[in-house]
Amino acid sequence: MAKRASRRKTTASTRRIESKVVDYAEELGRLLGTVRARVDHIVVERGKLVDQLAGVVKEAQGLLAELGHEAAARVSQLAGARGRKRKTAKIPKKAAGGTGAKKRRLPATTRQKVAKRRSTGVGATSGGGAEGSEA
Repeated sequence: MAKRASRRKTTASTRRIESKVVDYAEELGRLLGTVRARVDHIVVERGKLVDQLAGVVKEAQGLLAELGHEAAARVSQLAGARGRKRKTAKIPKKAAGGTGAKKRRLPATTRQKVAKRRSTGVGATSGGGAEGSEA
């Protein structure tokens, strides 16, 4: 008789566990169904948004092309009304670094002094004075 009682307890507990698993599976199925429906809705909405944006882009491109043609026509009208074209500014030859620029030169006397110092070695040492001659 003890065996029958223990079997009844195990079958009862197994049934409870089974019903809990079934309930959990049903809830999980509902949750997954809801998520799936929302994802499908988002995909549809995304497709609609892409189509709308593509239409806006096409319309903007058309307007820009039209504006470009109108602007070009307007500029040619203004240029024709003036009867002359603007000249581009020329850079003078004597500008800094140009071919006709003056070169800075030292006076002849200063150039001679510099050449003389270089040849004799005077002023070649950076310290100069008594420190350089004591070696």
